[in-house]
Amino acid sequence: KPDQKTILRGGSLLGGKTGSVPRGNQQVSEDLTETEHHGYRLNPMALNTISAFDLEERRHSDNNNIQTGIFWLTIVLMVVGVIQAGAAGYEQWWKPPETFTGTLGSIPVTLQQK
Repeated sequence: KPDQKTILRGGSLLGGKTGSVPRGNQQVSEDLTETEHHGYRLNPMALNTISAFDLEERRHSDNNNIQTGIFWLTIVLMVVGVIQAGAAGYEQWWKPPETFTGTLGSIPVTLQQK
C-alpha cells in the first residue's frame, strides 16, 4: 500500500491548501489519517477540500469555455472586418464610376454609363 505522502503528492484532490502542512517542497494535507490496519480514513475537512477542488475545476472549465468562445468570436469579427474593408476599397478605387465629369482640353464633358 502507498503511504500518505505518496497518495497526497502531485496535485491530488486531498493535497489542497486547506489544512495543509508544508513538508519539503510540497504541501501535504492533513485530510487523511492513517488507521491501524494500514489504511487511511478521511477527516471531516477532507470533504471540504474535495468540494473546493471540484468547484475550482468547474470554474476553470467555465473560464476555458468562455475564452475559447471569445477567441472564435474575435476570428469571425476579423474576417468580417477584412471583407468589409475590401468592399469599401473596391467601391472607392476599382469600380468604374457611373458618371464622369471632367474636361477634354478646355471643353467640359459629362459621361454617363448605360
